[in-house]
Amino acid sequence: SNSPLVGATVFLSGTQYSAETDAEGMFLLSDLPEGTFSAVFTHPRLDSLGVFSRGVEVRIVPGQFTGVTLGIPPGAGILVSSCTENQLAERTGVVTGFVRDATTKDPVEGASVTGVWSVFEVRGEDTFIERREGLQTLSDASGRYSLCGVPQDATLTLRAEHGGAQTEAARVNQNPDGYTVVHLEIGKFAF
Repeated sequence: SNSPLVGATVFLSGTQYSAETDAEGMFLLSDLPEGTFSAVFTHPRLDSLGVFSRGVEVRIVPGQFTGVTLGIPPGAGILVSSCTENQLAERTGVVTGFVRDATTKDPVEGASVTGVWSVFEVRGEDTFIERREGLQTLSDASGRYSLCGVPQDATLTLRAEHGGAQTEAARVNQNPDGYTVVHLEIGKFAF
């Protein structure tokens, strides 16, 4: 949206140098050592989605001001970071989120996350056939999952399962931008 991101932490990768962005999205790091570094930022909203900014290479020369512009990738950029090009065809998107234990709120690694939707085919003048299609993936060590290649016009039934426990089935409609976030808790369902 080209608007400032307030409260982001900007740092030079591999160093202790960091600063927080102000109301205008500006930051200042001073007294830096000479060298080439990667400028990176984090923000709680991005962290909750498991989205991390790619670093921007910056060359620091003592006594010189060096400007750098950092930004959140647009929805398409986030999709690309979660999915391969082969997984994303035209008019498809991604459903992503975290799987957590409903009691402890800890991330659940290795949860099987399944999304299923219906496809209707016309067979004759008054005959329709429903075919069920779906995708399945596993959550990673942080509990994050991504179902890539979900049709944007599909209503998805989403469920996670791990060690005999599961979430309730959730009905999810894709966001128009093709990037939908749904957090799941084993033992109950939550957005």
